[in-house]
Amino acid sequence: MKRILLLAACVFVVGLTQNACQGRPVDATLLSADYGYVDLPEELLGRGNAAKREEIRQREQRLTRLYTTSDFDLCARELQDNIARDPADTWSWYNLACIRARQGDNDAAMAALHKAVEHGFCNLQRVQHDRDLAPLGERDDFQRLLQRDHELQWTRAKRIEAVVGQKLEGRYNTVIDDRSRVIFTSTLSDDASAPVRQRLAAHAQAAWNELFDHPIRQYVTVVVLDPSQMDKIPAGGGGWYDDNQHTILTIQTGIILTHEFTHALHHADQIAHNQTHPTWIKEGLATLFETSQLLDGRLKPLHNFRLRAIQQAVRQDRTIPLRTFLGMRQSEFMNQSTTCYPQSRYLMWYLHEKGLLKAWYDAYTATYSQDRTGGLALEAVCGQRLDHIERDWKIWVGQLTHTGTLPGDRDNIGLRLPT
Repeated sequence: MKRILLLAACVFVVGLTQNACQGRPVDATLLSADYGYVDLPEELLGRGNAAKREEIRQREQRLTRLYTTSDFDLCARELQDNIARDPADTWSWYNLACIRARQGDNDAAMAALHKAVEHGFCNLQRVQHDRDLAPLGERDDFQRLLQRDHELQWTRAKRIEAVVGQKLEGRYNTVIDDRSRVIFTSTLSDDASAPVRQRLAAHAQAAWNELFDHPIRQYVTVVVLDPSQMDKIPAGGGGWYDDNQHTILTIQTGIILTHEFTHALHHADQIAHNQTHPTWIKEGLATLFETSQLLDGRLKPLHNFRLRAIQQAVRQDRTIPLRTFLGMRQSEFMNQSTTCYPQSRYLMWYLHEKGLLKAWYDAYTATYSQDRTGGLALEAVCGQRLDHIERDWKIWVGQLTHTGTLPGDRDNIGLRLPT
């Protein structure tokens, strides 16, 4: 059941996207099982989400315990009970497909999977990579289902567009960009949002040209909120990307949106590779391109407020040793965010400056099963041990110069970051 991700590709901003994907009533609030347990603007969600979120969390925990002990019969009975109460419960249909495949009943597994799709499930990349569903791989009906990807994604996008109009009563305008796979919703007029949408499309194409091999398949919903909603954005920042919901929330269309959109581009590439990269890589790439210039179809990073932070850390010998830094868990990274964000950005910039960023990323994704930290790939493309790379990187950081005001001094990106 692959960590029971399930509805991940089918939900807009939690309950909102659930409605869009599954054709539920507009006031439905069912959440995906792996949702990040955060409060979002009620005007996008409706009420009652916290209780439903807790209900699903407990249900997921119980099912996971049964699954890990291989009590598949009891798993199936519980899922069937869920479906009896709610025949459109995509979460239970998908898991039932996984359980039936584990039990060797491939016909029943395929039938349950079709039911999940019928009621709105559209994450066919998850289906393709889910080891529980591997026994279905040679079936013609399974392969035909995978070929419906674009159809299901477009249907999801149109439903999100319709639900936004209903839920927000015309206060937000929504435009679907099929080329870059973005659903852009904001209080801006179409004319006012056009330059922003064009910039996102150009940014995506440049990232695909020079770094990521796989484009977005599951539409990313970009919600530009009214600034009065800033306190509702998770983590206390001005922008946030939820990789379970493929949704960006932001109050700003500049540096913050670019940062979060790079997260979405990177996440799409991780899905295609069936990989989950560590926080330093995720934030390193997002911060690298958050302030950048498009030149000849390529992204050139520009210095921002993080330059002062990393140079001060280097001068005061407060940077985190690379062997420790590359292996940091997300919680550790965030607890030292004032150092980790600039360190990850300027480590990525070091590779970019040397023309090694693409070579490193390709080497990393190719050797991911051997080393998930990225250290082996760094040593391979730089031709040096990590301690030598770290020494050269610090010298390089110390020689960087910039004049004038640095962009982003007043922005909150990801977390509130002190200057």
